[in-house]
Amino acid sequence: MRDREVKVRPKSNYMSRQDDINPEMRAILVDWLSDVVLEYNMHQETFHLSVSLVDRTLSKFRTSRERLQLIGTTAMMIASKYEEIYPPELKEFVYITDDTYTAEQIIQMERIILNELRFDIGTPTSQWFGGRFARYQRASRKTVNAMNMLLDLMLLDVNYIAYRPSYIAAACLCYANVLTGPTPWSTEMESWSGISITDMSNLLRAIHDTFRCSSSSKFQSIPQRYNTSDFDYVADLPAPTQLPL
Repeated sequence: MRDREVKVRPKSNYMSRQDDINPEMRAILVDWLSDVVLEYNMHQETFHLSVSLVDRTLSKFRTSRERLQLIGTTAMMIASKYEEIYPPELKEFVYITDDTYTAEQIIQMERIILNELRFDIGTPTSQWFGGRFARYQRASRKTVNAMNMLLDLMLLDVNYIAYRPSYIAAACLCYANVLTGPTPWSTEMESWSGISITDMSNLLRAIHDTFRCSSSSKFQSIPQRYNTSDFDYVADLPAPTQLPL
């Protein structure tokens, strides 16, 4: 999977080639997709795969701001078919756009995305790696919730595409350990994952800044979700005063 994560990554500089959309528009889309996942009780891996498909698609061609939500909606429909046992029906995806797009437009965009990606849908996301890292560590529920919150927050910022998903997952688990108490990154985790704290030092600093700013961000879907009893109120945890660097 380490080889595949490199093979199917979106281009980290694709946004510079887009004429009519920008990072904030992408963040608005991701924030909205987070709400859709919650409303339809879909898995977090569906959310992460959806965003990955959006970024991979936008790496292939330019689009207009009017079609950005169409790409996001269609990417989520494709991801839900891949990840969910009972994915929402096509009419539900029309409904969530408030009938901005027709069923025919979504089906047409599905063909475009699948053809552009050559039907190569499955990709190891940071959520995929995070789940495996957390299981190996035997992380507590609270630590896993904190890690998942951080993994979701990373999706809002297009700059994180520059990092490999496995490194994002490792850094988010390490930071979650700092937030919730365990050893930040044990020698056993370093040996098993092949990733050291030094390897993820820049990521840890970026995650620290993202988490500190999340409560005041205009994008509140993710912080609000994780500031509930279901997720141990991890969004309300105080940011650490020092990183394990």
